[in-house]
Amino acid sequence: MEEFCFDTKKDIHLFGMRRSGNHAVLSWLFPHYKNKTLFHFNNSALLDNGTIQVSREGITRFPGKDDLLKIFNFEDHPLDLISKNPSISRFDL
Repeated sequence: MEEFCFDTKKDIHLFGMRRSGNHAVLSWLFPHYKNKTLFHFNNSALLDNGTIQVSREGITRFPGKDDLLKIFNFEDHPLDLISKNPSISRFDL
């Protein structure tokens, strides 16, 4: 795994349990951003210090015409790690 520094404010972070349908959600999302250049980071790791780790094998690029959108797929991460992480944006619903 390698560490990268990302501006996570404009990224999509998808959290779920393994085998729960994350990839189905991603397959639904991708066509909605067909004009953007997409980078899908599969099996990303969220560390205690807020760093996101990705493996080179888990990166897929979908070329587009416009700006860049990064989508991170996290599986089987403890909820307490997600909730205390300052790099993950929260939205009030």
